[in-house]
Amino acid sequence: MNNRSLRRRFSSLFLLYFISALVARLLALSHWQGELAWPSVEGVYADALIAMAFAGLTALVSYWGRWIFMIPLLLWWVLLSTNLELIVALNDTVDWYDFTFLLDPVVVLGSLQKGGEFTGYLLLVLVILIAAGFVLRKPPDVRGRQLLVISLLTFASLVLSWVQTSRSASWHESSPVARTMASWQSGPEEQGLISLNRPALRSELAGGKLRQLQRPQGLKPNVLLIVLEGIPGIYVPQIANHMNMDSPVKLDSLGMFARDSLYIPNMVAHKRQTIRGLYALLCGDYSKLKSSTPKAYEYIEKTVDAPRCLPSFLNDAGYESHFLQAAPLAVMSKDQFMPAVGFDVVLGTPYFENRYLESFWGVDDRAFFEGAAGYIDSLNASESPWFLTLLTVGTHHPYGVPPEMVEEYGDAKVAAVAYLDQALAPFLEFLEESNIYEDTLVIITSDESHGVSSTILGNNWGLGLVRGPGIGSGVIPQVYGLLDWPLTILDYLNLSDRDFGFIGRSVFREYPDPRQLLFTSDRYWLAEGRQRIIGCTISLTSCSEFRGE
Repeated sequence: MNNRSLRRRFSSLFLLYFISALVARLLALSHWQGELAWPSVEGVYADALIAMAFAGLTALVSYWGRWIFMIPLLLWWVLLSTNLELIVALNDTVDWYDFTFLLDPVVVLGSLQKGGEFTGYLLLVLVILIAAGFVLRKPPDVRGRQLLVISLLTFASLVLSWVQTSRSASWHESSPVARTMASWQSGPEEQGLISLNRPALRSELAGGKLRQLQRPQGLKPNVLLIVLEGIPGIYVPQIANHMNMDSPVKLDSLGMFARDSLYIPNMVAHKRQTIRGLYALLCGDYSKLKSSTPKAYEYIEKTVDAPRCLPSFLNDAGYESHFLQAAPLAVMSKDQFMPAVGFDVVLGTPYFENRYLESFWGVDDRAFFEGAAGYIDSLNASESPWFLTLLTVGTHHPYGVPPEMVEEYGDAKVAAVAYLDQALAPFLEFLEESNIYEDTLVIITSDESHGVSSTILGNNWGLGLVRGPGIGSGVIPQVYGLLDWPLTILDYLNLSDRDFGFIGRSVFREYPDPRQLLFTSDRYWLAEGRQRIIGCTISLTSCSEFRGE
């Protein structure tokens, strides 16, 4: 094969990789902006760099055998397709640790059951890549000098791609494929981002003044913690109005709930993934900001040294603790983690006999809340106070929603939120008619965020609403995070007279000083109240300061 044939092969591979990445970028932008939008120059440059690196890599490995160069072709498709799906679902790119979920059959089957918004395009790319493999399967006869040129070009492209990725803040300015590859680098622990003598890593319960809260006297209130999969606060009309923002998606049922509750516009979900969010809101601790083994999995392996979590402390106070979720418990090892943190009863998909939609992910939201209402009735028949945590799954990608609703709304995620709204409304009405609010603290929150593209902190926008006996209504403007819920609950129950080892604050207290709060998505973030937020790239090579109100 002559030089011209070698150049043609390299050029063909580069164009294949680059065009597929560029089209994926355009599709992602069109999803979030609602129309075809031009990509940034930085993003196109990043796609070109990683495409050149993969083209060189593919050309190099093709000399080792007839079929071995199919490996980089298929690797490219895996990285491209998983990132496009996650960007559409959560406005974020894939971390290396996410690929461990490929070993979970529920996650794989649940994701493949319905396909995604751009499944057709991704399948087309796969077919083209396989076809290219057949066309280019014969190794060229190239001398050492030509191999050296390709090797240097590949190395230079990888280095430039690494530098460009380390300096960028999101997938808009970098290659999603390159961001996933760069996520292998070790990130800092929470202690590495701030000084340990600062308040972000300690409890601040005693430092705040109690809000206008009248704790029930002579009553041990029940506690109902409702965790809505991926729901950001902007979906609540009152929160959207408070933040002076518009949202095409609304949960009117939560709008009704918010009228008689305290709502927290600045609620932070610290990091993507359900298991990390659950660990934070049950154990009052950060679940690692870097992409590595979640603390929940490490917790399962611990015995004597494991810190105690909220269910365990409530058990000591005479509460019966229950966990009920729509998905199979084996997903993310919640069948092991929930008993480990102290739940007396842990139930998943098999509990629900009635289902309106069939999905590997679990029970649809309508069936879930109908089953949850019956479960609460059974708990009220007991003489002991109870703590119940509910976790939905219908708004998890690729979403549990009737096909006719997808057709009606034109978007699966919007349809899923609408279906949740229809399911949640009668459940909240059941709580009202059953007088639950008279003897139960009800908290509605989320485990992570779908992502909100109109704000730089949208990937961490969580949900926080609180209602119960002695609690007024209105807005709490301060910044809180998922890890604040355990102290909040113990403070309300007047069980906060000891050191529980939780990090954070209580939403029922006003604090004189801004608080520090850590979270991460496309950057590492440190919030000091609403006034000052510092964001650093994942490599910590570049930091920016943002000023709020």
